[in-house]
Amino acid sequence: MNPSAAALQQLKELLQHDPAFARDLRARSSTEAAARLAVEHGV
Repeated sequence: MNPSAAALQQLKELLQHDPAFARDLRARSSTEAAARLAVEHGV
């Protein structure tokens, strides 16, 4: 699996299993802020 596909899979799993992460991600005002949140969670 290429790195982008692996990151998307990891993000999908986080969204499905971590309601707080999903809520925080939806609250971000930009894609850059959302990307930073994902990085903070190891994606």
